[in-house]
Amino acid sequence: LRMKIVLANATLLLVFGASLWWLPAGILEGGLAIQEQQRALAELSDVREARAAFEEFRYRITDYAVSHNDDSRAAAANALQRLNHHLRQAQAIAPTEHATLERHTAEISQSMQAAVESYLANRREDGNRRVATTREAMLIVDQTFRAIEQERVRSFNERTAAVLSSADRSATLSFVLLGVALVLGGALATYVIHAVTTPLRHISNVILTMARGDLTVPIEAKGGDEIGQLLAAVD
Repeated sequence: LRMKIVLANATLLLVFGASLWWLPAGILEGGLAIQEQQRALAELSDVREARAAFEEFRYRITDYAVSHNDDSRAAAANALQRLNHHLRQAQAIAPTEHATLERHTAEISQSMQAAVESYLANRREDGNRRVATTREAMLIVDQTFRAIEQERVRSFNERTAAVLSSADRSATLSFVLLGVALVLGGALATYVIHAVTTPLRHISNVILTMARGDLTVPIEAKGGDEIGQLLAAVD
């Protein structure tokens, strides 16, 4: 009888041990997925900040081309410096696109300054040509930023889906293991109760029959456990 109880407890411990083993594994998987999601979000934030810096630079350099004054030129230079700072931060995110952004940003600054000098020297045709070159470079930079941002958004969405998927798997497996533990625990409890109560009911009936004077009642002494030994002793 003790052996049956020990085996039942050992089986339950194995099931609960498997549950406890999966719990930290699921937490680790979810933690790694969240780290990837945070990294993708940080990259997306860096790209958007760099794009905002480019928009400011484009406004400042255009203002300088229209006003031709030193204050606008200084503001454009400061905006270019901030843009280059953000581009260096975003270099690791998109190294190939970074080279394109850096090259065309420098082209925008140089072409717009040359356009201003041409307008001041009354060379309007040359100035218009350089402005057209600047606009083309601005369009390329804007398209490049848009492509990088779309890629970072896609990456962030994938990482978010991975986090949700990991949480779903952990919750599903936890419920499955809990259900298995409950079903197995109920089955083992039923088995142990049946193993104890059935022979006890039999020996109780035997004793009651013998108490009424019938000593010919058959005794079925099965098993070598404590209850089986008790039945054998009564026999």
